Parts: sequence; C-alpha cells; structure tokens
Amino acid sequence: MYHFHFHGIVDERLRELGKSPIKLALENGLPRDAIRSVLRGHPPSVERAKKIAEALGLEFYIGPPRRLDGNKGYGVADGKEPPLQIDEERSDYATSRVTDELRSAAEVLSKAAETIEYSVTRPESMTRQVEVVELAAAAGCRTTDLDETVTGHVAFSRNWLDRRGLDPARCIVIHVQGKSMEPTLPDGCSILVNRAHHQRRTGHIYVLRTDDGVVVKRLTKGEDGAWRLHSDHPSWSPVPWTEACETIGEVRWMARNLG
Repeated sequence: MYHFHFHGIVDERLRELGKSPIKLALENGLPRDAIRSVLRGHPPSVERAKKIAEALGLEFYIGPPRRLDGNKGYGVADGKEPPLQIDEERSDYATSRVTDELRSAAEVLSKAAETIEYSVTRPESMTRQVEVVELAAAAGCRTTDLDETVTGHVAFSRNWLDRRGLDPARCIVIHVQGKSMEPTLPDGCSILVNRAHHQRRTGHIYVLRTDDGVVVKRLTKGEDGAWRLHSDHPSWSPVPWTEACETIGEVRWMARNLG
C-alpha cells in the first residue's frame, strides 16, 4: 500500500514545475491561496482537488500520469496520449485519504460555524458597555473637577468584568494627563476606574479628588501609619493624604495608543 498525502504530491509536483503555488493558482482560475492552503495541510473539496490536479497536470487519483508500461512520466514516447493504466490500490487509497480528510474538515468547519454564529448573533451577551467620561485625571499636572459628561462607550468582555467583580454600571473610562505615574500609566493613556471600590489598599492606584483637582496616584502607607499619595515617576515626591481627599475609584485597567 502506498503511504502519501495529497499536499505532499502537490508540493512535489510544484517543485518539478518550478512554479509558485500562488502563480499557478491564478493562472488556472483558482483562488490565490487555493494551492497554498493545501500545502499547509488543509484538505480541499473534491471539486477543488480536481481543479488543482488539472492545473498540476496530474490525474485525480492523486499521482503523476503514467505510460502504458507503468513507468512514471509526464510525456508520451510516440507523441500520442495513450489510455492510462489505473493503479487500483493506489487510487482507492487516495480516494479514501481524501474522503477522510474532507470528513475531518467538515467537522472542523461545523464547529467553527457554531462558534461564529454564537459570536455574531449574541454579541450583547458577550460584552458590556462602560461609559467614557470627558475629563482626564491628572498625573503631575493640575486639572479641574471631574466632568460627568459621557462622550462615548468602551466594550469590555463580560467574562473579564465578571472575573474581577466589576459592575460596568459602576465603572468609567477616563484619560490620564501628565507623567508622574509613568511608566505604569503613560501620559495620554485610558484607564478603567471602578467607582464601587473606595476602600484604601496600600500599593493600589486610585483616582482622587483633591484640593489640586482630580489626580491619579498610588496609595502607600508609611511606618507611622500615615497614608500618602505616591507617584511612580521618581521626579515626583509623595504627598500626604489629607481629609480633603475624596476617592473616586480604583484603577483596574489601562490602555494606550502605540503611535
């Protein structure tokens, strides 16, 4: 019994012809990636396999054309096309292999279709919208009070929010201005603020309303038990927490543009 794969024969024939899979596909009216997909191990449909075999000058039993004497070859000694002898064992094996591969592909496509249908028909069940509030939180520069004007929404994965115990209705997305929290929070980045969490936790980052306006800082607690607003950038010194500080919420996520 012959042990071979359709993609192996296609690859061998391409090398003999000295052609690229893309060029040969386009020359024979096939999609650009039709042959290259086969080389990656993806089984084609029966109709596509026939067309690829024709483009390569192969019989559809998946093997090179043969002479009457049984030798492999791509020409005929007398210049005439003789009737071909069919290697039944090889032909049956090739047909079986293609059938098995097509069956496996059908199963994969069926599962993929279910996934695609789920994601397309049920997007609202998979994401939750969080409001974007206009004003930025300052990280090293003075800003005014937090404006409650909603300028848009950002979609977050529902599973991501649920795993972190975040209620999108109690969260907002705002922007950071200044460099005092770099490199953790770069100037211009966006942050998700959980407004439902006001409990102070040392080392965590919060958005606060202070006498200097709305700021984003890391809370630290000294050996004396006093809370301080700490900047991650070394150029800024910690400042004490005062009774005038009001916690707006805890920062739970950050995103930035890359250019």
